[in-house]
Amino acid sequence: MPIHLKTLTGHSIPVEVPTTVTLGTLKAHIQNAYSIPENSQKLFHSAPLIDDYRTLENYSIPEGATVYLAVTLRGGAFTPTTVELAEKYKCDKQVCRKCYARLPKNATNCRKDKCGHSNDLRKKKKLTACPPKIAYKA
Repeated sequence: MPIHLKTLTGHSIPVEVPTTVTLGTLKAHIQNAYSIPENSQKLFHSAPLIDDYRTLENYSIPEGATVYLAVTLRGGAFTPTTVELAEKYKCDKQVCRKCYARLPKNATNCRKDKCGHSNDLRKKKKLTACPPKIAYKA
Protein backbone atom coordinates (compact mmCIF):
# COMPACT_ATOMS: atom_id res chain seq x y z
CA MET A 1 0.00 0.00 0.00
CA PRO A 2 1.59 3.32 -1.00
CA ILE A 3 1.50 6.20 1.48
CA HIS A 4 3.24 9.56 1.37
CA LEU A 5 5.28 10.96 4.23
CA LYS A 6 5.33 14.74 4.22
CA THR A 7 8.05 16.49 6.24
CA LEU A 8 7.82 19.93 7.81
CA THR A 9 10.07 21.29 5.06
CA GLY A 10 7.48 20.27 2.45
CA HIS A 11 9.28 17.25 0.97
CA SER A 12 7.07 14.29 0.13
CA ILE A 13 8.57 10.80 0.61
CA PRO A 14 6.72 7.91 -1.05
CA VAL A 15 6.74 4.70 1.01
CA GLU A 16 5.37 1.26 0.03
CA VAL A 17 4.23 -0.74 3.08
CA PRO A 18 1.56 -3.39 3.77
CA THR A 19 -1.47 -2.36 5.84
CA THR A 20 -0.63 -4.86 8.59
CA VAL A 21 2.74 -3.32 9.40
CA THR A 22 3.14 -1.54 12.74
CA LEU A 23 4.19 2.05 12.78
CA GLY A 24 7.31 1.13 14.76
CA THR A 25 8.36 -0.99 11.78
CA LEU A 26 7.57 1.92 9.47
CA LYS A 27 9.82 4.16 11.57
CA ALA A 28 12.60 1.55 11.33
CA HIS A 29 12.17 1.55 7.53
CA ILE A 30 12.42 5.38 7.49
CA GLN A 31 15.58 5.18 9.63
CA ASN A 32 17.19 2.68 7.25
CA ALA A 33 16.25 4.60 4.11
CA TYR A 34 16.71 8.23 5.21
CA SER A 35 18.88 7.93 8.37
CA ILE A 36 16.42 9.75 10.63
CA PRO A 37 16.62 8.19 14.14
CA GLU A 38 13.47 6.37 15.27
CA ASN A 39 13.29 8.10 18.65
CA SER A 40 13.19 11.55 16.99
CA GLN A 41 10.40 10.69 14.51
CA LYS A 42 6.82 11.74 15.23
CA LEU A 43 4.08 10.60 12.84
CA PHE A 44 0.71 12.40 12.53
CA HIS A 45 -2.40 11.60 10.53
CA SER A 46 -5.50 13.83 10.78
CA ALA A 47 -4.27 15.56 13.95
CA PRO A 48 -3.48 12.93 16.64
CA LEU A 49 -0.01 11.57 17.31
CA ILE A 50 0.31 7.99 16.08
CA ASP A 51 1.48 5.24 18.49
CA ASP A 52 4.31 2.90 17.44
CA TYR A 53 2.63 -0.40 18.37
CA ARG A 54 -0.54 0.04 16.25
CA THR A 55 -0.96 -0.74 12.54
CA LEU A 56 -2.11 1.40 9.62
CA GLU A 57 -5.45 -0.47 9.67
CA ASN A 58 -6.07 0.54 13.30
CA TYR A 59 -5.92 4.21 12.33
CA SER A 60 -7.90 3.56 9.10
CA ILE A 61 -5.23 5.23 6.99
CA PRO A 62 -6.36 4.78 3.36
CA GLU A 63 -4.17 3.91 0.40
CA GLY A 64 -2.27 6.94 -0.91
CA ALA A 65 -2.88 8.97 2.26
CA THR A 66 -0.46 11.59 3.53
CA VAL A 67 1.15 10.98 6.92
CA TYR A 68 3.07 13.89 8.37
CA LEU A 69 6.58 13.27 9.69
CA ALA A 70 7.95 15.67 12.28
CA VAL A 71 11.50 15.38 13.55
CA THR A 72 12.03 16.37 17.17
CA LEU A 73 15.01 18.52 18.10
CA ARG A 74 17.54 17.62 20.72
CA GLY A 75 18.43 20.12 23.38
CA GLY A 76 18.19 20.95 27.03
CA ALA A 77 18.76 23.44 29.76
CA PHE A 78 21.92 25.36 30.42
CA THR A 79 24.56 23.61 32.46
CA PRO A 80 25.58 25.30 35.72
CA THR A 81 28.93 26.21 34.21
CA THR A 82 27.17 28.20 31.48
CA VAL A 83 25.18 30.12 34.09
CA GLU A 84 28.36 30.83 36.03
CA LEU A 85 30.01 32.13 32.85
CA ALA A 86 27.06 34.43 32.18
CA GLU A 87 27.25 35.86 35.68
CA LYS A 88 30.97 36.32 35.35
CA TYR A 89 30.73 38.31 32.12
CA LYS A 90 27.48 40.19 32.83
CA CYS A 91 27.10 40.62 36.60
CA ASP A 92 30.48 40.47 38.33
CA LYS A 93 31.62 43.94 37.28
CA GLN A 94 32.66 47.24 38.76
CA VAL A 95 31.36 50.67 37.72
CA CYS A 96 33.24 53.97 37.68
CA ARG A 97 31.40 56.50 39.86
CA LYS A 98 32.29 59.41 37.55
CA CYS A 99 31.71 58.12 33.99
CA TYR A 100 29.67 54.94 34.74
CA ALA A 101 31.95 52.74 32.63
CA ARG A 102 31.63 49.00 33.23
CA LEU A 103 34.95 47.52 34.30
CA PRO A 104 36.23 44.03 35.16
CA LYS A 105 35.87 42.74 38.71
CA ASN A 106 39.58 43.15 39.53
CA ALA A 107 40.07 46.66 38.03
CA THR A 108 41.70 49.35 40.19
CA ASN A 109 41.34 52.37 37.88
CA CYS A 110 38.91 53.38 35.15
CA ARG A 111 40.16 53.01 31.58
CA LYS A 112 38.30 56.07 30.21
CA ASP A 113 39.97 59.45 29.62
CA LYS A 114 36.85 61.51 30.32
CA CYS A 115 37.01 60.78 34.06
CA GLY A 116 40.81 61.04 34.26
CA HIS A 117 41.36 57.30 34.95
CA SER A 118 39.65 57.66 38.31
CA ASN A 119 40.11 55.06 41.03
CA ASP A 120 36.67 55.81 42.49
CA LEU A 121 34.95 52.49 41.63
CA ARG A 122 31.98 50.61 43.06
CA LYS A 123 30.56 47.12 42.54
CA LYS A 124 27.79 46.82 39.95
CA LYS A 125 24.38 46.58 41.59
CA LYS A 126 22.57 43.27 41.29
CA LEU A 127 19.10 43.25 39.78
CA THR A 128 16.35 42.52 42.26
CA ALA A 129 12.73 41.57 41.77
CA CYS A 130 10.42 44.42 40.86
CA PRO A 131 8.28 45.74 43.71
CA PRO A 132 4.56 45.02 43.47
CA LYS A 133 2.48 47.66 41.72
CA ILE A 134 0.30 49.77 43.96
CA ALA A 135 -3.18 50.56 42.74
CA TYR A 136 -3.95 54.23 43.17
CA LYS A 137 -7.47 55.44 43.65
CA ALA A 138 -8.44 58.28 41.34
